Amino acid sequence: MGHLSFGFPDASCEGSSSFVLCKFGDLDDERQRAYTFAVLEGLAGGPLTVLEARGLSEPPEATARILSTHDALLLRAWIARALTATSLSQLFGDD
Repeated sequence: MGHLSFGFPDASCEGSSSFVLCKFGDLDDERQRAYTFAVLEGLAGGPLTVLEARGLSEPPEATARILSTHDALLLRAWIARALTATSLSQLFGDD
């Protein structure tokens, strides 16, 4: 299988988007889309899991915002912020 990059494209992925599944080689488009979806779905669970573990609840709108995000770098940032955020504004970088 080809190279996989999660927001850290190497020289062979130059010009690719921030979330890159750049060189699958033997995977067809349908499998590449399915794999990308699965990875993003896993990343989206990160902020929710951290908030839950910290005993913080999020309203349905926040959950929907997180689960509908398709930007891996943003999801990774939200995971990191969820560790210390005291509000959803801090989590989402709205302040």
